[in-house]
Amino acid sequence: MTSPDRILIVDDEPATQEMLCHCLASLGYDIVPASNGHQALELLKDMQFNVVILDLMLPGLNGIEILRRIHEQQVETEVVVLTAYASLKTAIEAVRLGAYDYVTKPFHTEILRSTVKGAMEKQRLAARLAAIHALSREMTLSLAMGQVAEAVLDIAERVLKFETCNLWLVDEEQSELYLLAAHTVEPGAAPRLPLSGEKGITTAVARSSEPIYVPDVREDHRYAAVGAANRSELAVPLKVKTRVIGTLNVESAEVDAFNPDDVRLLSTLAAQAAVAIENARLHEQAQQEIAERKQAEEEVKRRARELAALNKTGQAITSTLNLDEVLALAMAEARAILDAEGASVLLHDAAGDELVFVASAGPGSEVLVGTRILATAGIAGWVMHEARPVLIRDAQHDPRFYDRIDDLTSLTTRSLLAVPLKYKGKVIGVLEAINRDNGHFDEHDLELLSTLAGSAATAIENARLYEAERELRKLVEQSQAQLVQSEKLAATGRLAASLAHEINNPLQAIHNSLQLILTFPLEADEQTDYLRMASEEVERLVDMVTRVLNFARQPQREMKPTNPNVVVEKVLVLTNKYLQHRHIALQRDILPNSPTVLATQGELEQVFLNLTLNAVEAMPQGGTLRVSSRLAKDGRLAVAFSDTGHGISPKHLDRIFEPFFSTKEEGTGLGLSISYNVVKRHGGEITVQSIVGKGTTFTVWLPTLPG
Repeated sequence: MTSPDRILIVDDEPATQEMLCHCLASLGYDIVPASNGHQALELLKDMQFNVVILDLMLPGLNGIEILRRIHEQQVETEVVVLTAYASLKTAIEAVRLGAYDYVTKPFHTEILRSTVKGAMEKQRLAARLAAIHALSREMTLSLAMGQVAEAVLDIAERVLKFETCNLWLVDEEQSELYLLAAHTVEPGAAPRLPLSGEKGITTAVARSSEPIYVPDVREDHRYAAVGAANRSELAVPLKVKTRVIGTLNVESAEVDAFNPDDVRLLSTLAAQAAVAIENARLHEQAQQEIAERKQAEEEVKRRARELAALNKTGQAITSTLNLDEVLALAMAEARAILDAEGASVLLHDAAGDELVFVASAGPGSEVLVGTRILATAGIAGWVMHEARPVLIRDAQHDPRFYDRIDDLTSLTTRSLLAVPLKYKGKVIGVLEAINRDNGHFDEHDLELLSTLAGSAATAIENARLYEAERELRKLVEQSQAQLVQSEKLAATGRLAASLAHEINNPLQAIHNSLQLILTFPLEADEQTDYLRMASEEVERLVDMVTRVLNFARQPQREMKPTNPNVVVEKVLVLTNKYLQHRHIALQRDILPNSPTVLATQGELEQVFLNLTLNAVEAMPQGGTLRVSSRLAKDGRLAVAFSDTGHGISPKHLDRIFEPFFSTKEEGTGLGLSISYNVVKRHGGEITVQSIVGKGTTFTVWLPTLPG
């Protein structure tokens, strides 16, 4: 609460002092008398006076000297001088020295009162202007909302008379007013005021965004006492542009204690306070954001280092399909990232529902490799069953701990991390880390191990699938080789009659030559001719059998540069008699200088033979087989086998390369399927075109080698 207005009367005549006190007492001022200049200066040093009434004619220090002292010492007060008419010149001098005005003796009571009131108002105005200036300076220097609020209340106390002064702020999230600072009331003890409530003049100001003055709060139902009840209240909004951020209110024990000047002054203080509080709030928010950003940046840097390590680890783990290498890398990186004493990988063996230690790292832990435990045993079993990670700070006192593992190694488990190894939602095992070297594991360590487990699980499963796929590929390749060989033997069987006839001719020639030599007496030169003839036929037989054996032999699967013309000719020579016996005319249109292809010659022979035999079987009454080759625009070599047979029904064209699909009663349905797979393995393709009743063309497209 501010002190009352105070007047110092400096006059050496007791009667004048008494008259002055009586004249001004009715105005409600505190009046203090002084009889000389020295006493007046001491009082001015110890107390604050709004107005000084100073007689110029004093013993010792006169009024002019006292006025100079007040000016030199910068005492904040207004001076009204008393002077006799004869001393009017001196009074004018006093005004030049800073006196507010002068009153001549003898004076009229109303003139004196009017002059004192004017001096009082000037002093009040000066005090208020000084307060506003001081508040501006204070707010410029302060960047804390609490300090700004206290400064506002201190300034208000200097220039206003009140019992209570409060500064409230709006909590927008809660739609409430809360007390930021107060004089005579503890902010923490004041209740929050709902903005939607009917009680509270301050809440009404916050809603209306306009000042409210209540001369007598007993006549206003909105009044809600915060602390002791008062009689009048003035409240003004704190606004930033058009947004109300709070209110500033003062209360007095007097009825109608405030005037329009007070409203303007408090509104000015509120306007300055609003800007300062908003700036302080923004500054505090900025500082908090800066601090949070720095913390976030540090966290990001730390996480970036960890993620870089995890990324490097993930790349290393997934860069190999060797299961042993994957497990070794997972162990090493788990220990390095977590600073762990030991680490293990346990994989689930579904056949026995067991967890198997497939890898372990740490002092003496290699003995664990191969150890099996039930999939329900220990902490690892719990993680496997629950499919959840776990952090154990004291494993020895955890009821799930399986202490037999410690018996096998030189490690004593203290703290432990265990996370499930999941692949496509299925738990395939558990990854464990044991004993952090510099203390206990924490939740962040658990997160890191879980991230590592994700990469490790994928790498482990990929390695296992690769191993299984490699074994399966071996079996498939063996099966395919057997199928190709079976088809070769079947094709040889289909050629058997022609081969038998071709073999029989040279045998007959040999037999006849020998019979002639043995039966008839021949001249030496005749015997030589027959023996030479027999020898030539034997060589012919050897060549024929060699060709059949070479064709029927299990092919080498190594691919190497191959001339396709050589393969085509070999097949046509082998099937020549077969074509003749089936009354098939052969037409060749082979590219003379064919580019080479990367192929397994034996497998390519089988493809061309299958297509040749299929063409012959499509012409049971005889016909024409045209074998041609050309270089396509895309650089591939096209080798075509065209017949003039009965053709293939359109409904069968999409299925002819399917295994075991055949339109022939005695067909196996494997010839075209095997041919299709062989060509695919050579990077090529087989296409078919057919017109029912006119014929069919199978074309083999093969990529060629450069140059």
